[in-house]
Amino acid sequence: MLDVLGAVFSGGLTGILGSAVSGIFKFLEVREANKAKVADRQHELRLQEIQMKAFQQETERELAIASQKSASEQMVASYDHDSKIGEGSQWCVNTLRLVRPAITLLSWAMVTMIWFTMNKGFLDAASQSEVMRYLIMTTVYTASASTLWWFGNRGRSFKK
Repeated sequence: MLDVLGAVFSGGLTGILGSAVSGIFKFLEVREANKAKVADRQHELRLQEIQMKAFQQETERELAIASQKSASEQMVASYDHDSKIGEGSQWCVNTLRLVRPAITLLSWAMVTMIWFTMNKGFLDAASQSEVMRYLIMTTVYTASASTLWWFGNRGRSFKK
């Protein structure tokens, strides 16, 4: 009888021990599966960040291309306008073509005149106010804009 009771208790103890070991392994398996899911999600997030950066760079490149194309089209339109003045006397055509160079030269002449007038002491302290600064900055802006329009953006023309 003791043998039977020993078999019952030892079998039950073995079953409980087996269940406990099985539960431990199940817990470890779930924990490893969760770690794998976390790693997969982090990997997916990194891939999405890389894709977003690539898309941003592509968008920036497309914007730069569109901007360059627009600037080129504006420059071509400006040159076409100047070259297609139409029929008229040669004197009139030549005068119209000299408008922008004349503006450029006159702008720099005004800058030079203001510079030497202020540096020689012809102006008193009261006239060097905000209005005078504004006049100087506007004149310098006009001169530099006209100079860069004529000489700064003359790209090579490719024949088709």
